[in-house]
Amino acid sequence: IPTTYFARSSHHLLREMKELNSAAISLDWRTPIQEAKEYYHGSNVLQGNLDPTVLLGDEAIVRRETRNILDSMKGYPGHIFNLGHGILPMTPIQSVEIMLDEIRGGK
Repeated sequence: IPTTYFARSSHHLLREMKELNSAAISLDWRTPIQEAKEYYHGSNVLQGNLDPTVLLGDEAIVRRETRNILDSMKGYPGHIFNLGHGILPMTPIQSVEIMLDEIRGGK
């Protein structure tokens, strides 16, 4: 059964998480996704890792930060775009819609 491993504040555990043999490693927003990409070399699916507070910003910020993650993961054989740890209760639905629009290809 494929598994996904997630631990908050686990940037320092990249090596140990790789040894868990999980199909996917979910990264919180504090882990530089480019660093994880280079470390895992496609051996695991990486999930994440937009900082949830980005969705409290304006449209330009949401689009820019979403695009930064998408661009940095180009060429990686397995990436699941996700927030780096859940959605905050005060997050405007419009910000989620903007993020999804950018993931789907933007305007």
